[in-house]
Amino acid sequence: MKAVRRDEEFKIRFTVEERDLILKVALVDGAVAELLRRATDVECGEIAVSCSADVLDDFLGAIAAAANHCDEAGLRSRLDRLYDRLEKLERTLLALDE
Repeated sequence: MKAVRRDEEFKIRFTVEERDLILKVALVDGAVAELLRRATDVECGEIAVSCSADVLDDFLGAIAAAANHCDEAGLRSRLDRLYDRLEKLERTLLALDE
């Protein structure tokens, strides 16, 4: 995946399970939730969301908050894995912007 500037749009792939998890437990704002609901099916149970670095930051913040306030170990683990994946993606995508 090529690096992008902070103001460029890019696509993030989520599994349907990840999307549902974010919508169910993460405190995403209405606009971000709508992006997930309108996501494009790409293949084999995955969806693609077009977003900017700011939206990715919103995803990361909402997932981190949900994980930090979660009492269920299994759910917290799923949120942590999703956060780690998206944080790595953010570092990779935005490498040229630094």
